[in-house]
Amino acid sequence: MKALRQQLICVAACGLLAATAVASAGEKPARPLQDKASQEVLHAMSLSSTWGHPDEYGEFTGMQHFAAGNFKAAMKYFLIGARYADKLSQLSIGLMYLNGQGVKKDPVEAFAWVAMAAERKYPQFLATRDAIWAQLDAQQREQAKAQLEKLYPEYGDTTAKHR
Repeated sequence: MKALRQQLICVAACGLLAATAVASAGEKPARPLQDKASQEVLHAMSLSSTWGHPDEYGEFTGMQHFAAGNFKAAMKYFLIGARYADKLSQLSIGLMYLNGQGVKKDPVEAFAWVAMAAERKYPQFLATRDAIWAQLDAQQREQAKAQLEKLYPEYGDTTAKHR
């Protein structure tokens, strides 16, 4: 089951990251999670029990809403997953802020959430964090560091993994 979960995370994260790369290049972002592989991931998520796993519940339900274009609902569920240290949920929140999907576009908030997601040093998450950082000016970088410090006590592994 753990191997399947890692595959789900990889495929879903790649879909989100691909949409972000397009959006960052100034092009209209493609609807993420609409290709065959992503649809298979969403189907697998819908068949997986999340009973007793609020992190997976938030992630899986958030992904389903995101794929349907219901960004406000996706954010609601990603926040649930994020509170239980789900790194894909945290990454998704950051990317939604980066692209202004269901929230006002905010690169400072995007960096803070993506940096939180990169806490476990997943290579793609680190690369995304670094790419956002490179786009921030000095004042935004200070704001982003301060915002990350505010998020960490609630969403960092030290606290959130133990819930």
